[in-house]
Amino acid sequence: MLKNREQIATICLVGFIVLWAVSYISLDHTDYLKYSDICKAVPTIIIGVIAASIAWRQKEIAEDRHRLELFEKRFETYDIFLNMALWATKISLFAERKDSKLKELKIVEEKFNENKDKFISLGEQARFLFSEDTYIKLNKARESILQLEYYTRIYMESSIIDHKINVSKGWDNENPKDRTQLFLSVGQFYTNQLPEIMGPYLKTTPYISNK
Repeated sequence: MLKNREQIATICLVGFIVLWAVSYISLDHTDYLKYSDICKAVPTIIIGVIAASIAWRQKEIAEDRHRLELFEKRFETYDIFLNMALWATKISLFAERKDSKLKELKIVEEKFNENKDKFISLGEQARFLFSEDTYIKLNKARESILQLEYYTRIYMESSIIDHKINVSKGWDNENPKDRTQLFLSVGQFYTNQLPEIMGPYLKTTPYISNK
C-alpha cells in the first residue's frame, strides 16, 4: 500500500511541477510575480493533480479487472479437470457394481457427457492461460481421463457378452492401457498432481488498487 502511495505522490509532484511551469510561462511577466498570477495558476495545478490521480487509479482498477478475469478462467479450468477426473473414477467404480449402483452410474455418466465438450475446449484454451509445461501436463491428464471413461464404457458393453474388455475399438492393440492403471493414474492426478500444478496459478494475491 505504501509503495503505491509513494508512486501516486511522485506522479502528483511531477504533474504539479509541469503544470506550474506551463502556467507560469503563460503568465504575464512584465512585472514581478503577483498574487493574482498565483491564483490563476493554482486551479489549473489542482485540476491537473486530481486528473493524474484519477488516471492512475483507473489504471490500477483495469489491472485488477484483468487479473480477476484471468483467475476466474483458470479456476474454471481447475474445476472442470477436477470434476471430470472424479466422475471418470466414479463411473469406473460403479461399473464394477452396476447392479447395485445403476442409478448413481447413470447420474454420473450424464454429468460426464454433458461436460465433455467444455472439458475438451478448456483443455485447449489452457495453452493460453498457463505455461507450456502446465499445458502439457493437463493435456496428458485429459487424455487419461477420457480414456478411462472410454475403456469403462467398452467394458460395460462387452461384459454383457463375455465380461471381457474389448480393446479393439480404436486404441493401440499392441500396448493397450490397462483400465486399472488408468483408474489409479486419474486418482493420483486429482488428489496430488492437480493441486500441485494449479496451486501457483490459483493463490490469490491482494488487488493492486488495495495495496
